[in-house]
Amino acid sequence: MKSGEHPGAGPLARPEAAFADREPLNRSSALQLATQPLLLSAPNAALICGVSERTWWKLLVLGLVPKPVSLGRRRLWSRTVLEDWVASSCRPPTTERTLHGRLA
Repeated sequence: MKSGEHPGAGPLARPEAAFADREPLNRSSALQLATQPLLLSAPNAALICGVSERTWWKLLVLGLVPKPVSLGRRRLWSRTVLEDWVASSCRPPTTERTLHGRLA
């Protein structure tokens, strides 16, 4: 610890230090990120994955697409989870198993 610093000083005491090495976004990149929703409805998730909404629901029942998150009564999919899923060649999501082979 440097002299004159209080014991809680460090990277967490200065949140801006965590982003010091990142380049700032230009206006068009920031606008593009701000206008893309983080969570997608079933019709929009199906659209960006290139299938119909009906097929999307069938794939969900079969466990072939990532699980949605619940927000109230809505079921929504994370854009980043879907992008990662597509990047991994649309492999079915893995399920976690316990030591005895049962689903967690």
